[in-house]
Amino acid sequence: MFFSSPLIGLEFTDHAIRAVVARRSFLRRGKKKADATIQLQSEGKIPQHSLEQGIVKDREKCAEALDDVITNLHVPTHRKRAVLCLPASKVYTSILTLPSLPSGKMERDDLIRSTVADIIPEQSSDLTITSTVLHSSAKESVVGIAAVARTVLQVYLDLCKDAGVDILGVTTAPLVIAASLSEGENLFLLLQGGIKGGGEVPVTLFDSLWSIDEEVLPGESDNDTAINVINELLAEGKSRDHVIEKLFVHGGSAMLNALRDANFPDLLVEEAMPTLKLSEKKWAGPLAASALSPGAYVNLLRESTGSSHRWILISLALLGVFSLGVLLAVVVFS
Repeated sequence: MFFSSPLIGLEFTDHAIRAVVARRSFLRRGKKKADATIQLQSEGKIPQHSLEQGIVKDREKCAEALDDVITNLHVPTHRKRAVLCLPASKVYTSILTLPSLPSGKMERDDLIRSTVADIIPEQSSDLTITSTVLHSSAKESVVGIAAVARTVLQVYLDLCKDAGVDILGVTTAPLVIAASLSEGENLFLLLQGGIKGGGEVPVTLFDSLWSIDEEVLPGESDNDTAINVINELLAEGKSRDHVIEKLFVHGGSAMLNALRDANFPDLLVEEAMPTLKLSEKKWAGPLAASALSPGAYVNLLRESTGSSHRWILISLALLGVFSLGVLLAVVVFS
């Protein structure tokens, strides 16, 4: 048996920084399915008011907490590699129905960015946006998009860089959990996080594993608040002719049982990620899944929509490098 190189699943909440070192092991003699292993996990508290609602308020204190968490993992390599889970409240995701997309990449990207600018209050130039075409026909295209403010994302990336951590991907815990579900799931609700467990509790409506609606509850919310929010999302979905049949819960047996006892009409309540119980810590599952399958979900570092000007500048730069290479070749061989 041998192990793949370690990858860290890393998450910031308003109260703590959490990290998991996960590996996927393989047998040399043709074993079809690999075994997932959480080798190490670490959690460190963040001083009060240092990080609020996903915004870093005191970078120095957050950096000290991150250094302690990474040090306690005892990862032997000098530069660590990680997948970062951002707070769900800081990432906007949706599904857009657009006219048939242009064939050219620049025109397609500009159309998506201009559409996003109409539905997100922030300037589109200040957003990192990634998109995936889910369905396409001659008349229209259905596109999943995810966006995060560059200023928010860059602070987290800089903190990790200073701690010796290279970020390979950026996502959110709900997106990771949704990606772990069967691809056969279409419309479903997901509640992620335990009530009274600290930090935010996202309740998300997914379509084709893309978040299309979300409410984020504060950690001190009670069960009745969660039930009311779920009923509101169900009613809103019904008004859009969305038939929602399943609610997946990732947040412990108490929350799962409370929602099952709520007796939602025509809604099946199931546990999310029941096979990935690799640790007693409930938060470790999504982080391990993100580290084990870094390409299986929306990765906000893979920005796919940008202005035409940026691509023109890149093209000119590449053309300049090519021309310089040709000139040098002529000088050398003449």
